Amino acid sequence: MFTVLSSEIPHCAKRGNVMHKVVVHEVRQEAADTLGKVGLVDPQIVIPALIGLINNDNYFLRRAAIESLGCFGPNAHAAVPSLIRNIKLDDYSLESTIDTLGKIGVAAKDAIPIIQDVMLKYRDSITMQKNFKKALDKICNYG
Repeated sequence: MFTVLSSEIPHCAKRGNVMHKVVVHEVRQEAADTLGKVGLVDPQIVIPALIGLINNDNYFLRRAAIESLGCFGPNAHAAVPSLIRNIKLDDYSLESTIDTLGKIGVAAKDAIPIIQDVMLKYRDSITMQKNFKKALDKICNYG
């Protein structure tokens, strides 16, 4: 998809250097973030690539991929199983994941029970409750 030329990477980040991994993750994060926001991409190509990034060990990259999937709305329905799995494993991108499920809408109905469980876990947070309810309303087609 995107190719970063070695001449575009700062010398301190060349392969084999400690900074290499950091730069690569930053480039991937920016790419994932951009792919979701650019309307001129083929969802059949981009969505599977973003789904593959949901399990990445870099939190920022995971979150960028999850948020980018939300930009595709119902077209990202293939991501639902991975997003559900992510809710169980990753508290750091929990709000982004549930928001994305809401944007996917009715096709994310399999996520309803786990979102309800999360709502119980975070029952003391009014803000999170409000956001989770908003996502559930979209999934249930109430809003």
